[in-house]
Amino acid sequence: MSRAREFLTLAGRWAIEARRALADTAIWRPQLFPQMLKLGVQSVPVALFVAVFTGIVLALLASYIFTNTVPLYLVGSLVGKTIMMELGPVLTGMALAGRVGA
Repeated sequence: MSRAREFLTLAGRWAIEARRALADTAIWRPQLFPQMLKLGVQSVPVALFVAVFTGIVLALLASYIFTNTVPLYLVGSLVGKTIMMELGPVLTGMALAGRVGA
C-alpha cells in the first residue's frame, strides 16, 4: 500500500509543478515557435539524408539477396514499402532524438 501512496504523492507533485510551469507563459512562450522551427522544419534534411542512404543500402542488399529468386523489378517496391512502413519512422525518430539531445 505504501508504494501506491508514494506513487500517487509523486504524481500529484508532478501535476502541481506542471501546472505551475505551464501557467508561467512569460518563460516558455518566446521560445515556443523558434524551438518548433528548429526541431521540426529544420530537421527535415536530417530525416531525408537518413532515408535516402538507408534506401540505397537496402536496395543494394535486396538486389544481392533476391538474385535468381525474385524478379529484380520488385526490389524497388520492396524497398519503398519497407522504408515507408518500418525503417523510416524508426530511423527518423532516432536521428531526431539525437538532434534534440545534442
